[in-house]
Amino acid sequence: MPELKAERAIAETFLKEMLRADDTGNYALFVKHYEEEDLINFSPERFEQNISKPKMART
Repeated sequence: MPELKAERAIAETFLKEMLRADDTGNYALFVKHYEEEDLINFSPERFEQNISKPKMART
C-alpha cells in the first residue's frame, strides 16, 4: 500500500521514540505525542511503576 508509506513512517518513528523512552525511563519522551486529556491518571510515578515490571524480550 504505497499510499500509506508516509503514515507508516510516522507510526514507526513514534513507536521507536516510545520504546526508547521505555528503555531509558524517560516519561517526557514517552508522553510526547499524547494529548493532555489522555494523560489523566498516567503520572510519572505510574510510568515508573509500569516500566519497572519485567519486559518481554525484544528482537
